[in-house]
Parts: sequence; C-alpha cells; structure tokens
Amino acid sequence: MSESKQSLSQWLSWMEQQHPKAIDLGLERVSRVWQALGQPEVAKKIVTVGGTNGKGSTVTYLRDLCCAAGYRVGVYTSPHFLRYNERIWLEGNEVSDEALCEAFETIHACSQKLDPQMTLTYFEMGTLAALWLLARESLDLAILEVGLGGRLDAVNIIDADIAVLTSIDIDHADWLGTDRENIGYEKAGIFRPGALAICAEPDMPASIARHASMLGAQLIRIGEQFGISEEPEGYRCFGVLPNGAPWFLDSIEQPGLPVRNMAPALQAASWLGMLPASVDVTRNTLKNASLRGRFQQVFWQGRHWMLDVAHNPEAARHMAQWLKKRAPERKVLALCGMLADKDCKGVFKALISSVSHWQLIGLDGPRGQTAVQLEGLLQTEMEGHSNVASHSSSSDLNAATKDLIAISEPEDLILVFGSFVTVTGMLGLLESQPDH
Repeated sequence: MSESKQSLSQWLSWMEQQHPKAIDLGLERVSRVWQALGQPEVAKKIVTVGGTNGKGSTVTYLRDLCCAAGYRVGVYTSPHFLRYNERIWLEGNEVSDEALCEAFETIHACSQKLDPQMTLTYFEMGTLAALWLLARESLDLAILEVGLGGRLDAVNIIDADIAVLTSIDIDHADWLGTDRENIGYEKAGIFRPGALAICAEPDMPASIARHASMLGAQLIRIGEQFGISEEPEGYRCFGVLPNGAPWFLDSIEQPGLPVRNMAPALQAASWLGMLPASVDVTRNTLKNASLRGRFQQVFWQGRHWMLDVAHNPEAARHMAQWLKKRAPERKVLALCGMLADKDCKGVFKALISSVSHWQLIGLDGPRGQTAVQLEGLLQTEMEGHSNVASHSSSSDLNAATKDLIAISEPEDLILVFGSFVTVTGMLGLLESQPDH
C-alpha cells in the first residue's frame, strides 16, 4: 500500500513503530526536516507555552481571548484524549483526517529525501505536521504547547514572540531531572533573546532568571510585573504593556478553568495587543472558557463527576484548593489510576484530607501499575493521618464507576483523575454510554 493512501489510524500506527525510542529528546532531526521544508512562517505572532501544570488552560484562555478579538488563531497541543485530531485546532475546528495524512506524507517524504535512514519519533512527526499545517493558514497567532520540558522539545525549533512558563514542579524526572532548579533550566529553554518571557510560577527557581539574563530575554514574573488577586467584587488581573504602561482588568467572575492561569494568558494577549475591544467580552470569554479533562464537570448516571488530568503533587494541591473553595460541604469520592513513574504518594498526601473514599484502578502498558500497588501506596500515606477514608480497588474503569455509583449519593462529587490515561478512559465511557 502506498503511503499516500494510508488512513489516519494507519499513519499513527506506523509512526509509533518507526523510531527505536518513544521519547528521544533533541532538536537535530526536527530542525533538519523543518529547514528542508523551507521553514515557512507558522503565524504572524507565536506564543509558546511550557511548564509542569496549567499549560492547557493557559492555552485555552489565550486562544479564546484572541479569537474573541477577531484574530485568526491556530493551536497545537498534546497529548490528545479520544482523537489525534484534537491536537491541532484551526480557527474553531479540529484538523481533518485528510489534512493530517497529507501533512504526515509530506514530512515523511522530506525526511527520506534528506536521509533514507532517518527516523522521527511519534511526537517529532506530529509536531512537524502541526507546524506545516498551521503555516498554510495565514494565521495572526499560533499558540504552541510544549510537549516535554522545553529546551530539547521538538516545539522549540520555533522562535516564539512570547514564551510562557505556567508552573514548575517535579515531573518526568527521568528526562528533566529531580529538582526544581534543573527542571526550571529545561523549561526556560523556550526563551529567546529580546523576546518576552512570562513566568507564572510564584516560587520561581533561580535557574530561570539566570537563563533569561544570559539570553537577554525580557523576563516578567507573576506577583511583580503581572498577577492576579481575589477582590470582593471578583478577580483582578494586572500587568504591563510593551511601552511600560500598566493595564488591569477587574470584576472577573469565577471561571470554569483554573483561576491562576488567567493571569499569564491576559498578560500575553495584552502584550500582543490582541484583547477584545470590549471589557465585558473579555470578562465573559474568561468566565466561559472550558477545556476537556481540566476541571471538567459532567452529570452522568445520576451523579456529579469532575474529570481532571492532575497527575503530580502540584496539580493535586491545586485540586485540593479548588475543592475547599468550591465544594466545601460536599462529600468527595475519587476514582484514581496513576502511572508507576509518578509521585503517587505525593498526590495522595495533597488530597488525603479532601477525599472520603478512594476507588483505585490499574493502568496497562509499560509504565502502568496495578490497583493493588496503588492501594498499597495509599495505605502507607494514610497511616497516622487524622482523616479516615475508606478505599477499595476495581478490576477496570467500568467496574469502578459502577462501584462508586452504588456507594455515593446524588449530591456527592466524584473526582476522576491521576493520568491522561484515566481521564481518556472515562471520556470514552461517557461517549459509549451516554445518558438518555
């Protein structure tokens, strides 16, 4: 079968098998191919978003603000949940199967012409395809989410006008290091000389400031040049414009996405001059922003569910704060499945006081762990803790949801979290078994 006739699913399956390593950080291969493609202009302006947590919601706030202002916007994010097409968003629509197949064929043909022995990772192939597709659209703005780290991530072949770091915490330690200084250095690799670098991490590692200074990037920090506060009449964001003039937006209502990520998105949009002309439109855009798998609330099978991809301690702490503020009187149950290379005990510690019952499931794959292993880690963390929560395990996600429905009440809140894999499974269940 010629590659030009392959379906999207065949392309994706082929891509998974080409490179000897699933993750092989470095820019040499993707840079060579991108140069051979002619390095087309991806968009008039580019914002790259990196960080440990909060990338997706920051991208969504920024995307929605600039679209509401009337600009042509394209977005590249990862990973996806149910369909690969979710990764590339062009002016309100996910990219089509046909466009993706055309892009993959173009990238593969280019790489083979350069070097028949060259292989690209799944992520490298997808990133090049996304950039090629975005470049065809004459966009005002492209927003690119970093996949892993920053310095050696395939997205970093593109020079952004603004680089945003959302948060810094320990995750992906095998690739990024085991302390926040190393991780900060890797994340700051998306900064560029003379360009704006927005750091939304309150406890910024010194490595970020050092790297920005070495490059000559224009670093601004949350709580200093820009920020967010909660006032009696709502949230208030403030920041700075390129000419040094201040800006602020107050009376922002509680959004559906994490509050903290409004600030860097507003700062980036303000700096670009891409905010809606109407203050009310700006407020409503922030309030109504939503993103699948991030604080996503659904009513299903007579129960209230909240789906979130939180899978490290920093994200879990933020979820605990959300529960304390938004659901202080509600009984909370948790459906949790986590990969073995994550700090499971740190996640449990952050949420131990918030959850009254834990329903644990195993995840398949080379990085997965069984429900029994996860339950053992939870029991260790619960020892000596004043909050006595019940816990049990289920054979699979379908069984876990049935168990939770049986022991919960309609007014309870059921969290589904711990991994993109867990949330993807739940989204698939909701799609295959909709309420009627």
